[in-house]
Amino acid sequence: MSVPVEKSLALARKQIGLSAANEVVSWFSYVFGLTDPNELKALARKLIVKVLKEEYGNFDDWSAEWHYLPLPFLKYVNRGFPFIEFKVDLYIAASVHVHLDDNDQQAQFAKPLKNEIQKFKVPITFLHALAEGDLRRLNQFKVVERDRDYITLDIPRFGEVRLKDSLISCWRSFFKGKRVGQALSQAGLLPQDAGGVIDACIESAAEVPQLSSGSYEEIVDALRNLGWNKTQAEERTKYVMGKYPNASLEEKIKYALSS
Repeated sequence: MSVPVEKSLALARKQIGLSAANEVVSWFSYVFGLTDPNELKALARKLIVKVLKEEYGNFDDWSAEWHYLPLPFLKYVNRGFPFIEFKVDLYIAASVHVHLDDNDQQAQFAKPLKNEIQKFKVPITFLHALAEGDLRRLNQFKVVERDRDYITLDIPRFGEVRLKDSLISCWRSFFKGKRVGQALSQAGLLPQDAGGVIDACIESAAEVPQLSSGSYEEIVDALRNLGWNKTQAEERTKYVMGKYPNASLEEKIKYALSS
């Protein structure tokens, strides 16, 4: 059953203090597919009965319409390689007609239905690349795996990130030409001061010279200096260059030694 999305969002804003923009909520509509619809319906009905019992005690019957709302919550982590942690909870906004002994009542509420239906991390450098529309920088993010709905990217110095294809498309449009932190704050996802910290971090990083990506010859020379013979050094360098093409010189040497 469904209630108009705009009405549901208005109810959520009033009752739970939802601050995220409507556009942002729509980013995560795909999470409905992560749970069996019959399970969601059973959870919704159970929650409605619980709310009605708390409010009215005994009642004869009820009927309801509701809408599922995927609500994102963000946390900025400025540690090591700065990233945003996304946590998506599933709520319902319900309009319920309750049949009591002596009269009928109409109730409306927005409540959490399922916590952490999805949780993932995204490095700031990726969002910044989307904002700048920098294809050269985006090409540094190697596609590790791609299926019908998701893309797994290898982010240099961060690791693998698995994202919904449609979510990346939404972000391309949302962040394009904007400052990442400011955009997230204006969309109601982060406090204004946190958005300012993110943008200051990005600007500071842009002023720092990039580490050498490490040429084939540099890595071979480094391994030879560490006591490897020529054949060993060349074979290991070919492996590292193929598997970690965007890593820095120091990282490639570390991968060669650890492998």
